[in-house]
Amino acid sequence: MKKILMLAASLMLMFATSAGAYNLEKSYDIYKAKDIVIDGKLGDWDNYSYSHLILPTEDVQVSFFESYEGPEDLSGVFWFAWSEDGLYMAAFVNDNVKHVVNGTGCWSGDSIQFAAGIDNSYGPEFGFSTEGVVYRYKTGKATMGPEDVVFAVGEEKDSIIYELFFPWGTLSSGRPSEYFPFGICMNENDGDGRKGWIETTGGIADTKRAADFWVLKLVDKDPDRSTTGAIRPEVNDITVKEDEAVQQTVIYEVKTYITYPDVKFHWARTAIDNMASRGILRGHGEFYYPALTMTRGEFLATLVRAAGLDPASYQGGFADIPVGHWCSEYIQAAVEGELLPADFYAGGLIRPDELIKREDMIALYCNALLKRKHIPLTQTELSYADSGEISVWAMPYIRCAQHYGLISGNDSNMICPQNLATRAEVAVLANRLVEMTQ
Repeated sequence: MKKILMLAASLMLMFATSAGAYNLEKSYDIYKAKDIVIDGKLGDWDNYSYSHLILPTEDVQVSFFESYEGPEDLSGVFWFAWSEDGLYMAAFVNDNVKHVVNGTGCWSGDSIQFAAGIDNSYGPEFGFSTEGVVYRYKTGKATMGPEDVVFAVGEEKDSIIYELFFPWGTLSSGRPSEYFPFGICMNENDGDGRKGWIETTGGIADTKRAADFWVLKLVDKDPDRSTTGAIRPEVNDITVKEDEAVQQTVIYEVKTYITYPDVKFHWARTAIDNMASRGILRGHGEFYYPALTMTRGEFLATLVRAAGLDPASYQGGFADIPVGHWCSEYIQAAVEGELLPADFYAGGLIRPDELIKREDMIALYCNALLKRKHIPLTQTELSYADSGEISVWAMPYIRCAQHYGLISGNDSNMICPQNLATRAEVAVLANRLVEMTQ
C-alpha cells in the first residue's frame, strides 16, 4: 500500500477573527501538496515546509491517563497539505509501548481517529490502526467510501508513521472552498485496555461535536522549499512547566483521573471520572455501578460537594436526621448554603434512605446553580413531551435548568421526571454544575 507524506518544519498557526459559521479559535494555513507519494516514508515531506501540528501542547489535551509520562508515553506531530483532489495528512507518533486492537474496535488500541466537521456537521470519522487498516465510524456527508482513502503505515526507530490521502469525496460532498474543520484523537493502550488519549480539542472521544474542532485553511500557495532538511519538530514535555516567578522548573500534574473498570466504555465516563477525581462522587469498592440508583442522603452529600461546600456541624431540625447520622453534616451544609427548597423536605423530613427521583435531582442541582451564580428563576416554557409529569414544586427549577442549559431532553424529547435517577445521571449533572460554577 502506498502512503502520503508530510513532513516539514514550519507551523503556520493563526488566530482567525471570523470565518462564517466556524468557531475559528485556532486555524492553520496549509499549502498545496508538492510531489507527495504515499509510501510509508516522510522523506518527500522533508523537501518542503508544510504546516504542522504538535500534540500535546497543553495538559487539557491529555485525557484519562492515570499517569501521563510525557512525550515518550504518547505524542505526535501531524503535517497537512491539500490538492484539488483531496487532503493529505501524515503523523509521526511516539509510543513507547505498542498494543494493537484489530477490527472496528481499533480505537481502543494504539490508533488514530480523524474526523471532519464541514458546516459544523460531525463526520465522517475514521479510525486508523497501526497495521494499516482504515475503519469508518461515521459517514457524515461523504460521497465516497473508506476504501478510497489511501493509507500506509511505517516505522522510524520507536515511532509509528501514518500517511493518508483523503479524496475530498471521502470527507464531504466536494472540496471545501476555504475552511476545513477537523479533529484528531491519538489513542493509547499499553496492553491492559485503553488507558487514555490525546485530542486536538474535545469532540471525538467523549462527545461527537464538530463545533469544538479546529480548522485548516486551504491556502492556494505552494510551500516554501525546506532549508533544514529532515528535522522532526520536538514535542514539549508538558509534565514539566517553567515557573517564571521563581525561575526554576517545577513538576505539575497533568490531567489524571480515577477511572472505575465498569465505566471505561460508559457514555457518562467523562463526568464520572471528573467527579470521582475531585472527590465529589465515590464508587462502591472497586466499582462505580453507573446504572444503580442513589438515595436522597447520598445525593445530598454529592450535591454539597459539587456546590463546593464543606460539611458543617449539625444543628438539628429534621426529625429523621438525628445527631451523628452519617449525612447530618452534609444536610447542615445544604441548609446553610440554601440548597434545599422547602418542598423537598415537606413535613420536616429528609427521608435519606428513599431513592432520589430525576425531578428532585434536577431541581436541587438547578437551585445550587442559582445560588452559586446569583441568577434568578426564569419562566421559560418547557419543551419536553412529558412536562406534564413534573411536580408543581419542581416545575420552576426544571424550567430554569432548561433555560440555563443544565439539562437537555433525551432522544424522545423527554426528561422522565418521576423515574429514579441513576448514579451516571447524577454524575453528569454534578459535572455540569461544577463546570458552570467554576
